[in-house]
Amino acid sequence: MNNSSTVGRAMFGFVVGALSVVTFMSAAWWLTRAGGFIPATAPPLWGLDPRVPPFSVPRVVILAFWGGVWGLVLNLLFAGLRGAGYWLAWLLAGAIAVAGVAVFVVPAIKGVPFASPTAQRLMISGFLNGAWGLGAAIWLALLGRGGR
Repeated sequence: MNNSSTVGRAMFGFVVGALSVVTFMSAAWWLTRAGGFIPATAPPLWGLDPRVPPFSVPRVVILAFWGGVWGLVLNLLFAGLRGAGYWLAWLLAGAIAVAGVAVFVVPAIKGVPFASPTAQRLMISGFLNGAWGLGAAIWLALLGRGGR
């Protein structure tokens, strides 16, 4: 793979990762709220409030940015995958790697005291981030850039 195709793949990964947050992950968020797994008082994933410190950026922008970063990295890592391996890699990377970072690493970075995650929180995070991963793979395939 030459340098320009690597850069293009990285940029495309960023775009579909961000796009998957506002489409597939948002749909999964809505399903979990409608099913009562997430309290109705929780802010929507795509909402412009609450603003997230320290830069007071809307939550959806932060989530889309990090979805893009994950999409960039995973699109480079999964460049050679095709068929069922492609779909499974994206789903599991979202459900396990991205969810694991969201539950165990992000609170530490934010300086939030570590609270032992409940099984429900782990399952919801796995579902939401798995939907993100599958959504990114679908967007890549629909736009002609994903493994078939």
